[in-house]
Amino acid sequence: MAGHSQPMLIFDVECPAAAGSVLVVCGTGPLGGWDSSKALELEKFTFAGSYRWRGSIFCHQPIEFKYALITRRQRCFGLESLCGGSFPKTPPLVKWEGDFARTADPEGSQLRLRHRFGVPEALALEDLHVTASVRLTRCVSKSSPHKFGSKYMLLPGQVLGHGMNGDVVTAETIATGQQVAVKTLRITGDRQNKLARVEIEN
Repeated sequence: MAGHSQPMLIFDVECPAAAGSVLVVCGTGPLGGWDSSKALELEKFTFAGSYRWRGSIFCHQPIEFKYALITRRQRCFGLESLCGGSFPKTPPLVKWEGDFARTADPEGSQLRLRHRFGVPEALALEDLHVTASVRLTRCVSKSSPHKFGSKYMLLPGQVLGHGMNGDVVTAETIATGQQVAVKTLRITGDRQNKLARVEIEN
């Protein structure tokens, strides 16, 4: 095992996928240099009634990466020349994470990354509305017919910080899989509503 002295990154991802699709990890360094045809393909299995994907790489430096669903039948490994160029060099994407890449910094002998990608769930804040005056581009306006829960899902246990009236947590945009920061606020009572509004706008 002398050739594997580098730390191991283990990807453990919950992600539903249609037949013919496969989840890959595309990113810097050993993850293909952002070339999806060279990305790490994860192996699918079922755990507790949900689809999970797992794979690993050896890596000695911080990396950036995104998860993507691609069409398996059109993924090629340098075989396009055998078929008259009929296979595309880049696999077609079914779903791709948003603008911001995830990061991982391997420490010790291994680092297990547990993530969720494209998994909708019931939200504690699905009835929360905010006014259109707040300076947050990713908030849902009170006048909008769409609730918070139709656009975002909260990631359990991902608390980024604490404020006067609530916490800042991580959420995922359902349509794209992009992660965003969400400020949760206690809004019981008129005075609490005013304090919450001040905290959001500042």
